[in-house]
Amino acid sequence: MTVSVPVGPRGGAVGRVPVIAVLGATGMVGSATMRALSLRGLRHYGVARNRPISKNMTFYETADICDQDSLRGALSEADVIIHAASYTGRAPAESDAVNRIGAENVAAVAAQYGISRIIYVSTVGVYGIGPHRGVVENEVVPNPVTHVSKSRLAAEHIIRRAGGIVVRPGFVYGKGDRWFLPGVASILTRLGAWIDDGGSQISVISMDDLAGILCDLATIIEPVDDLYHACELDPVTMRNVGEVANRTYPFELPRSSIGFEEARRNCVNVGLSEREIDLVGLDHYYDASRIWAATRSSPSTHFDQLAKQDT
Repeated sequence: MTVSVPVGPRGGAVGRVPVIAVLGATGMVGSATMRALSLRGLRHYGVARNRPISKNMTFYETADICDQDSLRGALSEADVIIHAASYTGRAPAESDAVNRIGAENVAAVAAQYGISRIIYVSTVGVYGIGPHRGVVENEVVPNPVTHVSKSRLAAEHIIRRAGGIVVRPGFVYGKGDRWFLPGVASILTRLGAWIDDGGSQISVISMDDLAGILCDLATIIEPVDDLYHACELDPVTMRNVGEVANRTYPFELPRSSIGFEEARRNCVNVGLSEREIDLVGLDHYYDASRIWAATRSSPSTHFDQLAKQDT
């Protein structure tokens, strides 16, 4: 954990301890960030479409990211915004409304209030089809292939133009994971085989470590960059991921292996997309040294240790 130094009111000069608003506070990343902020004793509140039943007296504002007027009311007390609200489904119109237009609304309200510190949680999915090996921020042009990734890349551009910070996490695991490990389990079950013996490597990060990074970026005096990868320093193999997924969401692990091209040719026959084959069959790992240097911290959790645990 970094030694956090408070930014001043509206994210500017050092002054009173800032108030941090978390957009998407009831989602997977938002909930973890709320917990991390509480543990650090930082002033914060959540913003969500529906106010949850809070067990720890945490304060929530209700707002729709697609409605600038409601955002204006919800962010009136904020000095820093952690924008963790996103749409991850397959509907193009919804992707555009929540991700791109939502980011425009956040940037507009922040500008009205003079909030200079906006931290947007994006995804390494904006890079598109692999292989990606040790990619450093700003050295590879993103090439998203899905509507949701295209809309999140558009949101990145909006936030960066507004002077904000973009965080691209690797595959996120931990409490609340409804996509990564369950998704790998589903793909391997349908495919019925490893691809190239499960040797592809990917970048991952625990939910708690990602939340910690967001807390650090919200409070350090001046981040060096406006774009960071967020993942563990070493990639993990798809075989390790599959084994951990099997312990959490039991399924029959593959007993055979096929090549990537064979998997790609046969994907439609087993109800999979080429993108899903790409995710489990090609390398997707990224250099995250900048974020750990900027926050003067290191990952507290290591996925490969989970893979080594006894079942």
